Amino acid sequence: MVEVYDKTSREILLFLLKNSGESINKMSLLLQKTYKQTHDTVNYLEKEGLIKTERGRRNRRLALTEKGREVATLFERIDALLKKEVSENV
Repeated sequence: MVEVYDKTSREILLFLLKNSGESINKMSLLLQKTYKQTHDTVNYLEKEGLIKTERGRRNRRLALTEKGREVATLFERIDALLKKEVSENV
């Protein structure tokens, strides 16, 4: 089962925060994930209301919803906090 907190979901949300409008295929290549893994995770995140898709002529374009943007921003803040703590402890 896919969850919002798993690594692939987190990577997709952070990716779309910076790269809105990408296709599943291009995103899977850039994130070095299989197409199936990316497709399944995108479908889950769309069902949860974190991602919206627009069907183009050949593929689906992905973007974050407002809720998805909030979650991705929180992931960014968590990453920044953890990096700060690590650098202070070194």
